[in-house]
Amino acid sequence: MILDTLTLLGRTSSDPAVVALLGTLGIAQPIKPPKRDQEYRGVEAKAFGIGLNFSRAEDLDLPGVQDLPEGTLVVSTVFLFAERVQKHRQYQGVLPHGLEFGMSRDQVRALLGEPHWTSPMLPVDRWHYDSYRFVVHFADSGVIAYVTLDLP
Repeated sequence: MILDTLTLLGRTSSDPAVVALLGTLGIAQPIKPPKRDQEYRGVEAKAFGIGLNFSRAEDLDLPGVQDLPEGTLVVSTVFLFAERVQKHRQYQGVLPHGLEFGMSRDQVRALLGEPHWTSPMLPVDRWHYDSYRFVVHFADSGVIAYVTLDLP
């Protein structure tokens, strides 16, 4: 499955590209809205190594998204997993920014530069870009476990 994961962020759950992806992944549609006390509704396709979070448009402070009808669900986070991480198969698409599963933290930093934020407790680094955040989560072995792309 070839997928430009960055283009998913900010798209509605009814966007043709999102609908097609959900169909390919075998995820039931329409996506149910988050419960009142939840910020998002998460869905996963473990066989494809991908997860998505959908947030209500009115809960996001982004240009254009606020103009959508109340209750519209928007892709707010994309997760791409390595093999066996949280019982996922490895995502087979291209990782953003030239990353590859199996890269070490030093290799990732050499490619992306120093992160804007590093967790003081977990092996997690985050980079900020104009329209999204890019987060790399590392396994105990020191290699990429999964990456997330999310709206700011």
